[in-house]
Amino acid sequence: MLDLVRPKVSGKITLADLKNCKMANIFFDTFFNLDKFLDHEQRDPFANARVSFKMEFSPVIQKRWINEILLVYGASFIS
Repeated sequence: MLDLVRPKVSGKITLADLKNCKMANIFFDTFFNLDKFLDHEQRDPFANARVSFKMEFSPVIQKRWINEILLVYGASFIS
């Protein structure tokens, strides 16, 4: 647990250490809320990465792609 919080004084966790720790919620769930801790441990670590790579393109870019597809594959690609 010390490697999770990384206290300034080795072997002693203070309130300031917990406030500076970005994983304090996991620290507390480990001791007080087993269900939340197990949810965290069993989650998909790449789920957030998949969502963050979703890109939306402007209508101009979409039209350029459609024109490129039509140019390369012809009108038979759409029908």
